[in-house]
Amino acid sequence: LCPLAEGERTIAARLLRCLKKNDLLLVDRGFWSYGLFHQITTAGAFFAIRLHPQAVMKTTRRLGPQDRLVTWSKPTGPRWCGDAWPAAMPLRVVEYQIPGFRPSAVVTNLLDPQLVSGDGWIHMSTQTEPGRRIDQGLYHRRWEIETTFDELKTVQG
Repeated sequence: LCPLAEGERTIAARLLRCLKKNDLLLVDRGFWSYGLFHQITTAGAFFAIRLHPQAVMKTTRRLGPQDRLVTWSKPTGPRWCGDAWPAAMPLRVVEYQIPGFRPSAVVTNLLDPQLVSGDGWIHMSTQTEPGRRIDQGLYHRRWEIETTFDELKTVQG
């Protein structure tokens, strides 16, 4: 819990200090950021986030029909010039579609398909537990949480 006036990005930055090696952080697409991804990776942790529609990445290798490794280049604006971050970062994109929803994709820095297969990422997005199918995937279900936060913040103050 935190003061109501404190922003989500400020809170998230503070929480990054608590990451441990091999943690998996599920990130809201609104937090899409080269710097954030670099911080998580440097901590030895992993992240999963829905693909941002304006992200431009170059495919470097196909791991499967809907699973690929990509390179995402560091932004070139003046804000990024002084940063000692790498010029590009390797990421993995796993595409999936839940019936009734438009196609989506998970982006992660967990690159090794031996650790989590493409099917494993899709499974996390479409099932709650082994063998039990859900109507909405992991990222789609989180909107229930978002609408609850909205209710608390804006309606109840």
